[in-house]
Amino acid sequence: MIIKDTENKGYKEFSIELVQKFAKDIGIKVEFVPTDWKTLVNGIPVGKYDMTTSASITPSRAKVSICGDPYIFFGTIPLDLAENIDKYRSWAEVGQLGITVAVTLGTSFESQAKNFFKNAHQKS
Repeated sequence: MIIKDTENKGYKEFSIELVQKFAKDIGIKVEFVPTDWKTLVNGIPVGKYDMTTSASITPSRAKVSICGDPYIFFGTIPLDLAENIDKYRSWAEVGQLGITVAVTLGTSFESQAKNFFKNAHQKS
């Protein structure tokens, strides 16, 4: 939910606006620190930054950080080509051997894919 604006050398999108408004409301200055999904939450306990946004709440993340109330809720759906609409009738069928499932490392979707698609080949 955040992208780097290469023209203006900054960041933009909803989470940036939310953090800027929050900082203004409590009277602090914000410094944005680039990171990646795999180490998003881990940057907090090691002191890389004080908070992060757009992170799913998981038990392992809750062990190392304080999780606030979500400001947006997501669901997980598999995506495939429209021509394959009748190929799979359930998540279990997608998890069969020979199927390749793409996931983003470090996200809650990675652990979901490992759980739902145990026999599938996973690509990051």
